[in-house]
Amino acid sequence: MTEIPLIKKEYKLNKIGDQTSSIHVLLLLEEFGDLYFTQLYKYGVNQSTLSKAKKVLLDLKLIEKYPVKQHRTNRIYHKLTDKGKTIAKKLREIEEII
Repeated sequence: MTEIPLIKKEYKLNKIGDQTSSIHVLLLLEEFGDLYFTQLYKYGVNQSTLSKAKKVLLDLKLIEKYPVKQHRTNRIYHKLTDKGKTIAKKLREIEEII
């Protein structure tokens, strides 16, 4: 019998799947629009997990952040990029199928 060689294939989707909160963040931003960190946290995403998820999503260019001046402070909002919107829409379709 022929032995099948071990091939490790890296998929970008694995990076999102390794951080399940990444999917949660994408779907929240798709549903509610631009949000800042505390708002994301209030939707049930653990704070340390949220930080890791944001890093993954920023690295993959699925979200971007921007400051908004509010009173004396700047709030950092997060929004979906065009690529992030496409991915979030597909994830929403999968969610509806399941």
